[in-house]
Amino acid sequence: MDTDMADDIKSEVVGDEAADEDQLLAEDSEMAEPGPEGETEHVKTEEELEEELKETKITIPRYSPHSVPDWKLDDMRTRWPWHIRIFPIDQEDCRNCILDTVTKISQEAWYYVPKRKVGEGIAELCMSSVNEAKSVMARIVRMPFYHNFVTLEITKKKKEEGSTPTYSDVEESATIVYDTTKCEKIKNTAPSKGGVKRKTLWVRYLSEDTTPEFLRVVFPFAQTAQVHTHEDLRIAEVKNNSKTDVLLFMKGYLTVVINQTHILALQNKEVGDNEQAIKDELEKSVTPVDSLEVAPTVVAERSEQTKYDKNLSAGVLKRTLQQQQKMVDAKRKDPMMRNRSGEPPAKRGGRGNWGDRFDGRRPGGGGGRYGGGYPGGPGGMPYGGGPRGGYGGGGGGGLLDPHGMAAEMMMMQAQLNQTIQNQLMMLNPGGGGGGGGYGGRKDGRRGGGRGGGRKW
Repeated sequence: MDTDMADDIKSEVVGDEAADEDQLLAEDSEMAEPGPEGETEHVKTEEELEEELKETKITIPRYSPHSVPDWKLDDMRTRWPWHIRIFPIDQEDCRNCILDTVTKISQEAWYYVPKRKVGEGIAELCMSSVNEAKSVMARIVRMPFYHNFVTLEITKKKKEEGSTPTYSDVEESATIVYDTTKCEKIKNTAPSKGGVKRKTLWVRYLSEDTTPEFLRVVFPFAQTAQVHTHEDLRIAEVKNNSKTDVLLFMKGYLTVVINQTHILALQNKEVGDNEQAIKDELEKSVTPVDSLEVAPTVVAERSEQTKYDKNLSAGVLKRTLQQQQKMVDAKRKDPMMRNRSGEPPAKRGGRGNWGDRFDGRRPGGGGGRYGGGYPGGPGGMPYGGGPRGGYGGGGGGGLLDPHGMAAEMMMMQAQLNQTIQNQLMMLNPGGGGGGGGYGGRKDGRRGGGRGGGRKW
C-alpha cells in the first residue's frame, strides 16, 4: 500500500512539472516579439501571414498601350502652305544639332536618317507663313552639313476653301543645288563692305508666274525683291544686306530652277539695252538642267575652314598679347603704375593661413600678404618693396609673376570668346552678337560693341 501511495505522489509531481513547462513555453512564445509600447504580441504563423498577404490590396496603376498612329506624310503636306525638303542629310547632322534651329521655327518636321551603308537621309519642314519659310531658309544655307552638295526643294501651295484649311495644289516651286562648303567659306572670309550695286543681285531669267514673295524665300537674305520686265524678259532685282550675301548666292547656288525655269545667271550686273543678246549668249554657254550630272553625295572637306578658325584665333591672341605687352612696358617705365589695381595678389608665406600676414613683421619672417617684415631675413626686400608699400617680406614668401599670369589669362579668355562666337554662329547665323567679345564685321558676326545683326 505504501508503494501505491508513493507512485501516486510521483505521478502527480511529474504531471505538475509538465504543466509548468508547457505554461513557460507559452509565455516565452508570447514574449518573443514585444509591441511598440512594450506590449507583447502573438507570433504569427506562416499560414496566417499568407492569409494576410492575400487580403492585402496592392494599388499599382495600370494602363493600356498607346495607340501608335500610322504616320502619313500626305496629311502633313496638306496642312501647311510652305514646305522645304532637304537631301541628303546624315546622322552626323543630327548629332551636331544642325537642324535644331530650323525645327524650332517650323510647324512640323519629319526626318528619315538611315545608316550610311543603307543610304542617305531626308528632312521635310512645314511652315505657316512666308516669314517662317524665309527664316528657315536663312539658317539652312549657312549650316555646315555633313555632305558637300545639298539639294533643297521649296514649295508654296494654294489654300482651298472649306471649313478646314487645306493646301494641295502647288502654286510655286523651286529646286536649288548648293555647295555647303563654299557657302560657309564665303560667310566667314568674304568682305561685307560694298556699295548698293555690289549688294544687288540680278536673277536672269524668270517665268511669268514668279512672285517677289517667293523670291524672298529662295534668296532669304534679301531686303527687297522686285521683278522687272525688259524686252519681254522677266528679271528679278534682289537687294541684300551686304556684299557677302550676294557672293554667297552667286558662288554657293550651283543650280537654281524656279517654277520649271532654269535660272541662267545670278549676277550683280544691271539690266542693259541688249538683254536679248545676253540671254542668247547664256543659253549657249550654260548647260541645260537635263544634261547636267547628278550632284554627288560626297563628304564635305572642312580642313580649310578649320585652318581659318585656327588662324583667326591666333590673330586674336597675337593682338591681345601685343596690347598686354604695351601695358607691361608702360608700367615698367612709370613707377607710379606698378602699385595700381589689376595686378594679382602677392603669394602668401609658407604657413598658408591668414596668420602669415603677421609673420612678416618679425625679422626674417615669411613674406606676408601686405609685404610686411624687416629685411633682416635672407632674401628680404628693401624698404618699401612690398606690393602695397609695406616693409619687404622675408625670404619665405614671394610674388607671382603678374606679366606672365596676365598674358596666360588673356589667352584663355580669347580662346573662350572665339569658341562661344563659333557656337552662336552655328546655332543662329544671322543673330547679332550680344555682350563681350572681339569686334568683327557688322553683318551679325560682330561679337561686341554694336551688337545688332540682320533682321530677316
